[in-house]
Amino acid sequence: MLSFCGICYAAPVSDKAVEPNNTVLRLYKDFAWEVLLDTSELKVQGLIDQPRPVLTRYFDNKLVELLLADRACAEKNGVCKLDYLPWWGGQDPGASDLQILATEDPSIINVHFKYPGNSQLIRLKFVMTQTKAGWRISDIIDGAGNSMLRTLTQ
Repeated sequence: MLSFCGICYAAPVSDKAVEPNNTVLRLYKDFAWEVLLDTSELKVQGLIDQPRPVLTRYFDNKLVELLLADRACAEKNGVCKLDYLPWWGGQDPGASDLQILATEDPSIINVHFKYPGNSQLIRLKFVMTQTKAGWRISDIIDGAGNSMLRTLTQ
């Protein structure tokens, strides 16, 4: 379960880092409910099932196209390339003590959290790209080196 008072936002290293951090922060704020609700019986769409205009608020165009293609494949064939939720570091949403951490490189945002009832720290690296619309996520890499972009392009 995500505790809103447990969301820690580290101050950006420079003014240039503010917007990429805000993109990642907005993603977690907008979809924190995924960890609180069992959507299997509700007619509620999580981030992975959102329409293109919503996905483009967070992801760059390449990643949006890959997510939509994988969704279309999954609708026909079941699970295709992406069988987990990269922003939650697994198949089931869940997080406590979520931290969004700026780095000296504004194109890299680190996210750390724990799964409820588990002391293991989940470490994610968000790779950001500057687009005409602002900073967008171009990849998410977990602590084991699994890349969302690589998974979707294989």
